[in-house]
Formats: sequence, C-alpha cells, structure tokens
Amino acid sequence: MTGKPQVSTGDMLRAAVSAGTALGVGAQRGYMESGQLVPDAVIIGLIKERLTESDAINGVLFDGFPRTIAKG
Repeated sequence: MTGKPQVSTGDMLRAAVSAGTALGVGAQRGYMESGQLVPDAVIIGLIKERLTESDAINGVLFDGFPRTIAKG
C-alpha cells in the first residue's frame, strides 16, 4: 500500500451530482441521463478540485480514469 488515498472518479462524479455542484449537474444533464460517458474535460475538473484536499498533498491513486473511448 502506498499510503495515498484511492479515489474513484465514478464516486467523485456521483458525489458531485448528489451535492448539486455545477460540474455534477452539467454532467448528469448533458451526458449521464442519456447514457454517454462524461468527457475527460469534465472529469479533469473534478480531479482538480479533489487534488486541493489536504489528504492529496502527497498524491492520490485514481481509479476509473481516463475512460475515453478510442476514436478510429
């Protein structure tokens, strides 16, 4: 174990939706309700917010990012 918090981007997204944050509401209405993956740009916004928390000072381990579908 690294001593770094493990962070699920899916959990972060669900928490943002539940809290009614601008990012969460936008993701839900724009993508989640229609079954689409939330774009990396939105998830990166959540990640930036998470990295400002005190337990992230030495880094975090992210689970579920990136989830971009490869374009071919």
